[in-house]
Amino acid sequence: MVISVLFTLVPAIMDMIVNMPAVVSKSSFGLAIAHVRNMLPLANEGLSWFIPMIVGLITGTIVFKIQEKAK
Repeated sequence: MVISVLFTLVPAIMDMIVNMPAVVSKSSFGLAIAHVRNMLPLANEGLSWFIPMIVGLITGTIVFKIQEKAK
């Protein structure tokens, strides 16, 4: 679960920056973040976090299975 949350944290921070007041969101930094965020699948629907969450879930499950097998 921790890995899934960490993968989801990145697009969440991007969404936060894009939705900040204009002094941040319209700056060159904010526009660059918006451009990167818009490249993520489902970003137009407000679900830019979904694909990273699925990748994190799969990665976390694999790590968990490997750790369990090592015990």
